[in-house]
Amino acid sequence: MGPALAVKAVAPKRFSLLVFGVTQVIIDSEAAFHIVRGDWPIHDFLHTYLGATLVAALTVAVARLDGYGYAIRLWKRVVARTSGSLFRIEPRIPLSAAVSGALIGGYSHVLLDSVLYSDMRPFAPLSESNALLGVMSASQVYLLCLALGALGAVALTATHMLGRRSVS
Repeated sequence: MGPALAVKAVAPKRFSLLVFGVTQVIIDSEAAFHIVRGDWPIHDFLHTYLGATLVAALTVAVARLDGYGYAIRLWKRVVARTSGSLFRIEPRIPLSAAVSGALIGGYSHVLLDSVLYSDMRPFAPLSESNALLGVMSASQVYLLCLALGALGAVALTATHMLGRRSVS
């Protein structure tokens, strides 16, 4: 979620953290499934750019059909009790925010996992190669995500304090 916080700080109305997160979870559910079954590779179809594109389309469709309405109402009851809360979210996710959240969520997931995992084939079925493997160490990737998250959180907090913008 680190890179997502940075993107949200730059484009608060045009990026959905919720859709980004849902996209990430759906993609990683494939890896969890393969780990539980003891399968190899762990990172399969959903961990390709084609698979991530299909997941993104699904999450945007659900967002536009108000499929996250229950999650938004629950969030409002549990976390964002006051209208001035930093964690207040919009009742409906705009199309541009859903699309950017889903695509950035899916593609950044594939990109970062390509750097980290030897079983990644991000361009399958067109190519079985993974040119990004090892470009950065795992520690560097995690540090980058942490730094982007910290910067994004600081920027969002400052923006909220200055202008009372919502997070969705």
